[in-house]
Amino acid sequence: MVHVIVLMIIKIDSRYHISNFYLNFDFYDANDNFSPNDKIWIRGSDTSTWITLYNWQGQKENTWITLPEFDLDVALANAGQTFSKSFQIRFGQAGLYPYSSDGLGVDNIYIGSCPN
Repeated sequence: MVHVIVLMIIKIDSRYHISNFYLNFDFYDANDNFSPNDKIWIRGSDTSTWITLYNWQGQKENTWITLPEFDLDVALANAGQTFSKSFQIRFGQAGLYPYSSDGLGVDNIYIGSCPN
């Protein structure tokens, strides 16, 4: 079964010149089995192609992990995309068993920016 959470971020009006968006979060790998759906993707708009930002696989299991900040501007630019009013982040996970033996937990999701 595939589980997906999609967050659409309504970017503030461009006249405020805010950029340098970043993502930070904690996650817990509860013995998650391998799946190509165990990733985080982003895209500049709701019609753009999804870009893989992070792959959950290969992390320490049964421990909460705080990852370094992900620079969203750079990730989008590297894929030829930019922010729009329908920027999206997608958290994906797939598994066959209950969370405690085949799942991923996400907490403390923070999306921030720095004014220019």
